[in-house]
Amino acid sequence: MNNDSNIPLFMQATRACAMQMLSNASYIQRELPSLDVPAELRAKIETVCGSLVNTKHDVITEIFELEELQRDGASEERLSEKMERISKWLCESIEEMHELVQEVQQLVSHDPSHSVLFVLIIESATNIANSLPGALSDEE
Repeated sequence: MNNDSNIPLFMQATRACAMQMLSNASYIQRELPSLDVPAELRAKIETVCGSLVNTKHDVITEIFELEELQRDGASEERLSEKMERISKWLCESIEEMHELVQEVQQLVSHDPSHSVLFVLIIESATNIANSLPGALSDEE
């Protein structure tokens, strides 16, 4: 995966995924105040959104470092380690969103009045999952 021709593709795909995380976290944060959400779940949603934003920042920083390592002729092992770290962080954020989707789905199954919240969360989770680079989504 880490030969020179794949690294730019990896960087492009992971950058797009990170930006999708930021975009959807921001969207949820904008819409959340207008929704009736139990306090504990609201706090969890805010935490997950914060995590998505942090992951975006971390991933973008790592992508710049990966680009620099490649330009400086770093070893395949070092490049691979950096790419694995980026992949791990993206997958961890996807898992957090998955857990949130399950929690909101459970809430809606008991109280359908929260359907709008479910649509907000599932739509955002789907956007993020669809942006996950293909090789990463195959790992799960």
